[in-house]
Amino acid sequence: MFVARPQKYKKVVRQFKKKVMKSNFILIFTFLGFFINAQIINGQIISENDKTPVSYARIGILDENVGVISDKNGNFSFDLTNIKKDKNLIVQVGGFENYKVQIKNIDLSKKLTISLVDKVQNIAEVQLKKQRFTEKNWGSNSHSQKILFAYYPERTNEDKSKEIAVYFGNNNRVKINKINVNVAELKADQPLQLSFNIYSKKDKLPDESIITENLTAILTNDEIKNGVFTFDISARNIWIEKEDFFVSMQVLNSFGGYLFLSGSLFHTFYKRDFYSKWNKMNIAEPSINIDVKIVK
Repeated sequence: MFVARPQKYKKVVRQFKKKVMKSNFILIFTFLGFFINAQIINGQIISENDKTPVSYARIGILDENVGVISDKNGNFSFDLTNIKKDKNLIVQVGGFENYKVQIKNIDLSKKLTISLVDKVQNIAEVQLKKQRFTEKNWGSNSHSQKILFAYYPERTNEDKSKEIAVYFGNNNRVKINKINVNVAELKADQPLQLSFNIYSKKDKLPDESIITENLTAILTNDEIKNGVFTFDISARNIWIEKEDFFVSMQVLNSFGGYLFLSGSLFHTFYKRDFYSKWNKMNIAEPSINIDVKIVK
């Protein structure tokens, strides 16, 4: 049996302790370097008009698939460490003017308060009693159980950020009364926070929001009637003035479970993640349709 000499044993122990201490110092300085260099922005989004929080707003980097969603109190935290300082931080919420600021102009040592300015209504209300109009349903109305569009945030991070939009060609003056979403199946551990938007068209893609109100709704199974979730906005006075437009939908909160929308083959829809560029998808179209009143 081998027995180490006491003096040699003490020397080995000292060398071992030095290596451990050196490794710990390296680890500590690595973590310190990370925290020193990390560019974390903490903030809150509020309405400038009444100072109330704007819940579930999307904060992102313009033309990039990077972002976060504010909580129900409008609070958010965003890691900007790997984002170029000349990039723009942007917030877009229906009913508010777009907010944009260059990252280099943000003071990261302070909590950032983003005040969103309400849009001004610039379309005069049409007096329906003095007008002739007809009612129509536009868009895909499929109830397919085989062609499906999925929101499955537990399985993919993309579903926590994606926004889908459908196109409507229009050369009339129309009022949007209802947005209908054909739901094939919903299984969720909490109500879904849905946001809808209406965009103008530029270069054949969605462009600027043209609504002056924040269109949000709560989706639960109780709200689905005969496979359709209907968001009644007839009291919102939303008119489209003889121009093509897009209607978009997004799920704002993460949830356990899934949402499947029915779809139609050989149609087109548009998709983006956070504030990345819109992509045209030519395979199929989600069943999002609208009830409109058309002025003759």
